[in-house]
Amino acid sequence: MEAVGMIKALAEGLSVGFVASIPLGPIGVLCIQRTLNKGRQSGYVSGLGAATSDFMYAIVAGFSVSIVTNFIEKYKGFLMVAGAIVLICLGIKMILYNPIKQLRRQQDKKSKNLWQDYASTFLL
Repeated sequence: MEAVGMIKALAEGLSVGFVASIPLGPIGVLCIQRTLNKGRQSGYVSGLGAATSDFMYAIVAGFSVSIVTNFIEKYKGFLMVAGAIVLICLGIKMILYNPIKQLRRQQDKKSKNLWQDYASTFLL
C-alpha cells in the first residue's frame, strides 16, 4: 500500500519538475517556434545556442563577479534600453508573423541551416 503512495509522489514530483523546467521567455518561445516550424533539429540547436550563451555568461559572472557587476552598474541604462529594443522587435516580429503561411512555405523548402539557428539564439 505504501509503495503505491511513493510511486504517486514520485510521479507528481517528476511532473512538477518537468513543468518547472519549461523555458519561459522570448528565447524559449523562439526555440519552441523553431521546433514547430523547422523541426526538432532546429529547435534543439536553437536551445543549445541559448544554453551555450547562458553557460558563458555564468562562467564570466563566476570568475569575475566584481568586474561584471561594475560593468552592469555602469551601463545599466544602456543595457536596459538595448534589451527592451530587442524584446520589442521580437514581439513585433511574432505578432506580424503568419504561422500558417510560413509553415506552408517552409514545408516546401525545409531550411537546414543549423549553424544559423545556433548563432542567432546564442547572440540573442
